[in-house]
Amino acid sequence: MSESKETQEKKEAKVVLREIVDRVYQSAWDAKKRGEPVGWSSSKFPAEIAEALGLAVCYPENQAAAISAKHGGQRMCE
Repeated sequence: MSESKETQEKKEAKVVLREIVDRVYQSAWDAKKRGEPVGWSSSKFPAEIAEALGLAVCYPENQAAAISAKHGGQRMCE
């Protein structure tokens, strides 16, 4: 059963967005560990095509500044 509106935790938008981005990237890392194909995409590419092909997709150019700040460039390129 879902929580009522009164008991739902209120989160700032930036926290919710960080959780979403973390889930997307974790999904891609998990797919890579399972040997599944992983792709990268710009935000202008239709996500439905990648989803129909069963690809886990990352959007590194959307997150380039954050990836760089966390020294994650090499990991993303691998």
